[in-house]
Amino acid sequence: MRILGIDPGSRFVGFGVIEVEGHAYRCLDCGILRAIHLQRLDEKLLHIFEGLSELLRKHRPDAVAIEEVFFGKQKNPRGILLLGQARGVAVLAAAQGGAPLYEYSASRIKRAVGAGGGGSKGGVERMVRMLLDLPEQSMRADAYDGLAIALCHAHVVLGMGSSLSKASAAKAAASSFAERLKKSYVAPKEAK
Repeated sequence: MRILGIDPGSRFVGFGVIEVEGHAYRCLDCGILRAIHLQRLDEKLLHIFEGLSELLRKHRPDAVAIEEVFFGKQKNPRGILLLGQARGVAVLAAAQGGAPLYEYSASRIKRAVGAGGGGSKGGVERMVRMLLDLPEQSMRADAYDGLAIALCHAHVVLGMGSSLSKASAAKAAASSFAERLKKSYVAPKEAK
């Protein structure tokens, strides 16, 4: 099964395409569609629509997963409206591409990848890299979010609900502990 995950935005749209074979995942593509350089709203929305439409043609996903509207700290009505319009364009591109669309809340997505419902962007990034065996690389958080959304849908399809298996969670906890230990280690001074 091939899944396209979309993290909608009016300036940056994160996306991730994964292939699911049994209980194994493989990243096929990920990145961002940049609309920040465009000034007019109609240009931004058209750019997002065309970019997502191209991804749908290229990858032919069996399903598209998108993050539900999340207001977070956004208190500006104009910002909320812009996000809604960008999200609407993403939904339209998915509908026109013919793949069924699934929506997930931000907290469910974070729990699905093992970052906890209130997990940080860094926690999501680490878990996505571990689950997809990705090298550490410099990517915008939006791209990791797109992959996390695709993984969330994969977990739902596989009947894993909103959490990782105990073995995966234990591996993640051990890895996280090892990383913290490395960062806190201070070499002893040589004896004189």
